[in-house]
Amino acid sequence: MTIKEQLKVDTRLERIKNFEHFGDAKSIGGGLAKLRWTNGWRVYFVKQRTTIILLLTGGHKNGQKKDIEKARILAQKHSGN
Repeated sequence: MTIKEQLKVDTRLERIKNFEHFGDAKSIGGGLAKLRWTNGWRVYFVKQRTTIILLLTGGHKNGQKKDIEKARILAQKHSGN
């Protein structure tokens, strides 16, 4: 990831942290959701309670099936189920 790309992700995370504004985000079931960018980036996360967000993994749209499976495994491991 380039510095410019990292800054875009960091900016989005700051908006979530400071304003609870997720932008283009979508639930994908089982408590899992994704942040989406128009260039195809995806960041998968779970939201716990009202203030904790656990970023699980990310990738591009063309690899999202594999990335979603990885995110589900990580979410399950974190929840202890």
